[in-house]
Amino acid sequence: MDPVPRDMAVLTIGIVSQLTGLSVRMIRYYEDLGLVVSFRTSGDQRRYSINDVARFLLIKDMIAQEYTIAQIRKALHPPVVPTQPTVQPTPTEQELNDRELLEDIREQLRNRKERMTREPTLIEGQLSQFFRKK
Repeated sequence: MDPVPRDMAVLTIGIVSQLTGLSVRMIRYYEDLGLVVSFRTSGDQRRYSINDVARFLLIKDMIAQEYTIAQIRKALHPPVVPTQPTVQPTPTEQELNDRELLEDIREQLRNRKERMTREPTLIEGQLSQFFRKK
């Protein structure tokens, strides 16, 4: 899983500008044309997702290849509205009850025991012919 989901809108317009090489005005222009849809914060600031950055780069490439805006609009799927960022606890932050904690510890011990009592690998088996016990 990605640290940040690709559709989560967390990037500001300035960061998107740096990542894509597009001016802030061009980013707003493409949004006004409906090629990209940004998430708006409660303060009405634009936020973009990683998918939006990829879309801007695709638009930039198509413009460089002399596609018209109408051709680009037709070629691209309708833009997806990015999702609002949500804070989710990481697995280390999640509280475990006593039963879950005990089960987790048991599982770790089982895995450790399995690693210690595993079957010899093919290479170990082949090497053992040179080190026979007398």
